[in-house]
Amino acid sequence: MAEDEQMGEPQTVRDRVIAMGLNLERFDEMLAAGRIWVDAEPVTDPRHPAPWPTSILYGPS
Repeated sequence: MAEDEQMGEPQTVRDRVIAMGLNLERFDEMLAAGRIWVDAEPVTDPRHPAPWPTSILYGPS
C-alpha cells in the first residue's frame, strides 16, 4: 500500500477538490463545463487519478 493511501489522502480529482473546500454540486458543474485541470490537462472523469502532489486547478476558463 502506498504511503498516501495509508494516511487516507484523497486519490482522485473529485476527492482532492472536495477536500479543498469546493462543494460537490459546484464540482459537478465545473467538471461538466471543462473547468477542472490536472497537470494542465482538462479532465472530465471525477475518478481521474490525482495523487499528491499532482497539480489541480479549477475555476473560470
